[in-house]
Amino acid sequence: MVKNRLFPVLVLVAFPFVMAGCDSSDSGTDNFVPVTDTGDVPADVAKDVVAEVAADVVAEVAADVVAEVAVDVVVADVAVDVPVVVKGTFKAILEDFQSKSAVEGAKVEVLDNLTGIATGESVMSGADGAVSIELEKGIKVGFKVSMADSRDTYQFGIDSEAQDETLWLVSETTYVLAPAAAGLTVDSSKGIVAGGVYFFNDLNGNDKIDDGEEEKVGCATIATDPAGEYRYFNPSSGLPGPIADFPTTSKNLSYVLAGNVAIDSTGKIRMSALVNDVEVGSVDIFSFPESICISNIYVNTATNPTPVDCAN
Repeated sequence: MVKNRLFPVLVLVAFPFVMAGCDSSDSGTDNFVPVTDTGDVPADVAKDVVAEVAADVVAEVAADVVAEVAVDVVVADVAVDVPVVVKGTFKAILEDFQSKSAVEGAKVEVLDNLTGIATGESVMSGADGAVSIELEKGIKVGFKVSMADSRDTYQFGIDSEAQDETLWLVSETTYVLAPAAAGLTVDSSKGIVAGGVYFFNDLNGNDKIDDGEEEKVGCATIATDPAGEYRYFNPSSGLPGPIADFPTTSKNLSYVLAGNVAIDSTGKIRMSALVNDVEVGSVDIFSFPESICISNIYVNTATNPTPVDCAN
């Protein structure tokens, strides 16, 4: 393409300089005078003109090529199938973790359940702690809840189509005092996770946790990877207790606390539940410095694994 356009132009440019050395009345060569002898068109000027015209032609050709490629790209983009994301309305109530009272005016951010990274979607909790946001259907998501005088509170593994989910916010007071009641000094640069151990008894057969389908698992312990320090809750006070007094979960309150988990930059943690030292379930979550993650472990056993002789 470049040769075809460039050659005729160069010929036309060069032609006047060649004719300048010829007598217009004589077609022979006897009167030919070299261009350089006439002084009318210096050789360096001719060279500059040819170079300038050649550059213009190359630029024009390049522009045409770029335009053609751009058209091809646009056509290619149009031809690509774009997946259609079907969305539904997620609904939840935001509550204070300790008092169970509704929290209004907190920021609720949506997180990627596999990476813990924010998706850019967010909403403020409304009156009576109501949270409503459009999310892609059929996936698991995480949430980060933040508010003044509270610790950033994370949750993961939540159904994006849930209609009556409970989200939690941990106050600064609870973050400091609850572990202290269990003899645990929190290192805020490390991870901390609180939650419960449950058996999902799918009485309605719809593969969704409905009221009355979460059964507490007693006499269970937890372990995390990376490792941390573990405590179990006193069913009378609703707070974590000293490990010597509460060495496992209670069948009446199966809450757990994993503190000072040595997280890396990803914040990823695997928390497992064990009964009689046998793992019965696990969950992959994220925890970050200066915050807390709330997550339950749902056991994968056919029936509730609470030992029949569990006295807690």
